[in-house]
Amino acid sequence: MVKHKPGFLTVRGGKLRGKKIPIPDTGVRPTTDKMREQIFNLIDQYFRLPDGRARLLGAHVLDAFAGTSALGLEALSRGAGKVIAWDINHTEMTGLKNLGLKAVQQSALTPPLSSQAMDLIFLDPPYGKGLIARTLIALQKTGWLDAQSLVIAEAEAGLLPSEGFKVLAQKSAGQSQIWLMQSNNFTEA
Repeated sequence: MVKHKPGFLTVRGGKLRGKKIPIPDTGVRPTTDKMREQIFNLIDQYFRLPDGRARLLGAHVLDAFAGTSALGLEALSRGAGKVIAWDINHTEMTGLKNLGLKAVQQSALTPPLSSQAMDLIFLDPPYGKGLIARTLIALQKTGWLDAQSLVIAEAEAGLLPSEGFKVLAQKSAGQSQIWLMQSNNFTEA
């Protein structure tokens, strides 16, 4: 695990542009500015309504394995309607309470039941633990993820995408890669 020094990330776009996000000294591996920019370029390209409008506007977003919730805050800043940030280490999210997202101490591997699937889901789990596939299954079974949900997953370079998901786009940066995916064999739990 790459350990970062305490410091700040900066929201790159939207209404919170320039907002500093604290990075605690807890071993969290925040998504870099360059990677976040690539992620939101992909979202802008692929996350659209049939009429061409950006689907992020008003979207319901889950930032699982949130850490600093840089991705969730960036989505909120760029027009998402509702953002929920989960992390098992609640101390990493202490600076997020007054920014408009719902920060919850929650494991993405054991999510509570949801009555509504999210439009967009960010998965940025700790590297080297094989958590993406397990999390996708748990989110499908509990109603957070359906065939219309767009998933952005970040993992270590060389890892293959999850079985049962269609990869719409993939980008690499250094030791990390991102996939933009949707389920191609969704079945009701």
